[in-house]
Amino acid sequence: MFDEAIGDCNRLIDINEENAAAYYIRGCAFQKLSEEELCIADFTRVLQIDPTHVNAAYAKGAAENKRGNYL
Repeated sequence: MFDEAIGDCNRLIDINEENAAAYYIRGCAFQKLSEEELCIADFTRVLQIDPTHVNAAYAKGAAENKRGNYL
């Protein structure tokens, strides 16, 4: 049901482009689908909106590590 979650998050983002939770959840769905580029972009956006979002920071680091980019 990751595709449905992504669609729901897209609708939330259309309503409010500053919805960090929607980007985070969508990023998690992309991560489960092994879409590293897309999940990193979403986690990066979360951190732009809310630099204190610890879960997004860890998730972004994990995705970067999976790509071989050890930070």
